[in-house]
Amino acid sequence: MFSYNLFIYLFYFSIKIAAFFHAKAQKWVAGRKLPFKLPKENTEYIWFHCASFGEFEQGRNVMEALKQKYPEKALLVTFFSPSGYEVRKNYALADIVMYLPFDTPKKVRHFLDTYQPKMAFFVKYDLWLNVIFETKKRNIPLYLIAARVGEGSSFFRFPMKKLYQKAFQSFSAIFTQDEKTKHLLSHFSQNPHIFVSGDTRYDRVFANRQEWQPIPEMKYFLGENNTPQTVILLGSCWKAEIEMMLGVWEKLPTNIKLIFAPHEIDKTQIAKYIARFPNESILFSDIEKSMPSNRILWVDNVGMLAKMYAYSGIAFVGGGFQRALHNILEPATFKNVILFGDDFYPEKYPEGAEMIANGGAISVKNGQDLENILQLVIKDVSLWEKMSGCNQIFIQERIGATQKVVDYVLQVRQIFDK
Repeated sequence: MFSYNLFIYLFYFSIKIAAFFHAKAQKWVAGRKLPFKLPKENTEYIWFHCASFGEFEQGRNVMEALKQKYPEKALLVTFFSPSGYEVRKNYALADIVMYLPFDTPKKVRHFLDTYQPKMAFFVKYDLWLNVIFETKKRNIPLYLIAARVGEGSSFFRFPMKKLYQKAFQSFSAIFTQDEKTKHLLSHFSQNPHIFVSGDTRYDRVFANRQEWQPIPEMKYFLGENNTPQTVILLGSCWKAEIEMMLGVWEKLPTNIKLIFAPHEIDKTQIAKYIARFPNESILFSDIEKSMPSNRILWVDNVGMLAKMYAYSGIAFVGGGFQRALHNILEPATFKNVILFGDDFYPEKYPEGAEMIANGGAISVKNGQDLENILQLVIKDVSLWEKMSGCNQIFIQERIGATQKVVDYVLQVRQIFDK
């Protein structure tokens, strides 16, 4: 562990240096200086660790199912990244939301001594070795859910291969998104308790649709006469998607409305984009002042994107040109036709390739390609209905992972019922 702990200290030092220049790094460092919230007396904790917001959403249905089963137990949620913590620090179901402590033996022991969780869940692949080994040492049931790895994963490579092999062996059970991950991890770790559950994100986005509540302010921007295929939402969009869409904007029918929800809210940069189309653009924070001429809405807050897809019929999702595709399941559950960049890295984001094959999504090469696709989908209502319908079925056919995880945990680890 010497080399790993040395890496951890060097990593922490580099983040502290970055904090002088980067706001996100500043939050990362400052968040880990916050004092621990005092645990409730005579209370047992169920602990979930999520790297960021996306992983939180993957684990959320499992959290809520266990909380429903054991309402008297407290829920502890930790995050690695500020982008998860800042959005979900006030999550109503959790008793404590905090940053995962820095992964040193001393800080990990202090964390576990303080909260003494009765169950621990890691979501996807944010694995911290001191946390895992100390949790295992204390005989706390430890689960990995929504796991997915590829053959080239750093888990399988020198110099940390043996340590991660031990880490995967430490889990009481591992639930994978697919058969390939199960095969790789079974061969690598020899852990006999590895199961294919599917991806819990499908359950989450399906629940989001079932629980959806309107955003009242949207009426000021959309009015009453829009049809779904005339509203295009760029979700978690990066510069590449924004520039491409603005480049074709004036070539689209005049009844089209655009909604930009940037991956990172940079108000200075948004102001520059607005300056290119000042008469057509409006900020969400000013939406009540919306005029008929305002056909471009810029979302300048976080946390509402998943709900906004209910108002659009075409979603151009960010990250596809940077091999970092964002969540395409959220718009799919609301029957959007899905577009994304053609460098979306299907090995890491297989849902992109699956959705294309299923007929509900199209990958975009360049601006001309985007214009041609939009013109076709906007004008051909029957095509839009066919593609959007494919996406609704695509989601419904893949739900059920949460129930598989919860059923196993309740059956095998009935520790609260003793």
